[in-house]
Amino acid sequence: MRARYLAKHGKAMADFIPAGPDNPFGKYALRLGTSEYLIHGSNKRFGIGMRASSGCIRLYDDDIEWLYNNIAIGTQVRIVEQAIKMSYEGNGNKLIEVHQPLSEQGELSFEVIINPAVEKFLGQSSSAMRQYKKLIAKPTGLVTVLTKDSDG
Repeated sequence: MRARYLAKHGKAMADFIPAGPDNPFGKYALRLGTSEYLIHGSNKRFGIGMRASSGCIRLYDDDIEWLYNNIAIGTQVRIVEQAIKMSYEGNGNKLIEVHQPLSEQGELSFEVIINPAVEKFLGQSSSAMRQYKKLIAKPTGLVTVLTKDSDG
């Protein structure tokens, strides 16, 4: 990181950046084990949920503050690469997130990503299927409420 910063800006990165709006980690940071990787806030909101860091996980300020204040030291963290996340909500809504895979081994395609779990989740809804195909074609990583067909 230091070498990239020096090459890009022509000056050395500061050894210490105090808390405040110029601190790239925000107010809170949690170290992942003994590694150099952190779960932290960010003054670069565009990088939240994206492959835009040097391996750290960036969170919104409210989320990292909650995590920092509610998670015990030593809590196990499991990083899961899952391009598609689905959720059945209590109000009957179905939520879906479609992300670009982290691996460089290929693009998402409808033919590859229509598995039994996704088929069951989408059900017989033609509008949900249309939404899903659009999300596969252009993954945003944003939570999307699947619309229900007008006939049920």
